[in-house]
Amino acid sequence: MRAKKQVTYLFISTALASAILLNVFIPHLLLAIYIRDYTPGLLTAVLFNLPVSIAVLYENKRFYSNCRQIFLHKAGGLLLGYAFFAITLRIVTLVV
Repeated sequence: MRAKKQVTYLFISTALASAILLNVFIPHLLLAIYIRDYTPGLLTAVLFNLPVSIAVLYENKRFYSNCRQIFLHKAGGLLLGYAFFAITLRIVTLVV
């Protein structure tokens, strides 16, 4: 039972850290570079989200037995993050 909980924790933390890391670059950093101005959330993304997500991914790396498993967990996080974003965007467009 303990091993299953550890795999679940690894998936959740790796997936979430991957999604947050992607969120630092898209939209915060790229948008700020594109418009050459401050964008809301830029400081939080660069000063907090970037180092924390990198630290979580670095620490989790040692618990994985192979590269395939960590890749699948990262890809799962990115897909879930994108799905959540797409659903949220769709709900907002329906409501507004």
